[in-house]
Amino acid sequence: MKKMYKTFIIAIITLFFSQYVFSNEPEKITNESTEFPAISLDNKNLIIFTKEKYSTPDIINTPFDYRIAISLFKKDVDKKIPIDLMPYWGGPGKIEDAFIHDFQNQSVLFVIFKANSPENAGVPYSSDCYFVFAYNKTSKGVFLSNEKLFNYFGIGADVTDIPLTNEAIDNNLTIDLPINAYTYPYKTKEAIIATLSSNLFMQWMNNNVIKATILRKTKLQEEPNYYDETKRYLIEGDKVSVKDITAGWLAIEYQNAKKGIIKGWIMCKDTDVCK
Repeated sequence: MKKMYKTFIIAIITLFFSQYVFSNEPEKITNESTEFPAISLDNKNLIIFTKEKYSTPDIINTPFDYRIAISLFKKDVDKKIPIDLMPYWGGPGKIEDAFIHDFQNQSVLFVIFKANSPENAGVPYSSDCYFVFAYNKTSKGVFLSNEKLFNYFGIGADVTDIPLTNEAIDNNLTIDLPINAYTYPYKTKEAIIATLSSNLFMQWMNNNVIKATILRKTKLQEEPNYYDETKRYLIEGDKVSVKDITAGWLAIEYQNAKKGIIKGWIMCKDTDVCK
């Protein structure tokens, strides 16, 4: 199961950080934004979301032949400048939201992209898969990918706690099912903006040393956005060092008196830095 999940993550990361090249086929210049409402920057410039022709490999049986392209459209010269192509994962996906937000004296374009979660990843996903892309507006007016922001908000889908869900079903409990062990936290504009002003985010942006205290028994996972019935866990009061952050998960190190340094991933909500 873990091997399948790692393969899935590697495939996605490879797809995202490959160099995107828009189709060379002749295309009529247009400012029509068909995949999400255009974002007006001023009276001469728009961010538009359009279909870009895409040929899938022959081994894929799919009715879709496009990906979603993000472009800067300059109305005064009828010029479309590519910003990015959204990943193709079993389909073209959907722009859930897109907005400009001023952050650290710079305008940043945030795009929340949603795609179907893979059915063969070996993980009990209970939601679509979400991605948060971020692009800094440069002094020349073009938008460039901000990989540090992308890594922080990360990629994620809700993951079901199968034993707990099955227990609820067996006992006829009247609760919302399935029960999630992990819920991807950045599905909305409001959640992203709130995070940008959080203490944890600012410490991470400033490359500060981050320490955290465990609030409750929490299982150590080998990968983020994954939930396994592992025997490794931390308990309330344990002190950890945070080494990385993505999608609401913390890569931590814990100094164990007998076993030395223990490493793993835990959900941020189980620590005092995300309460």
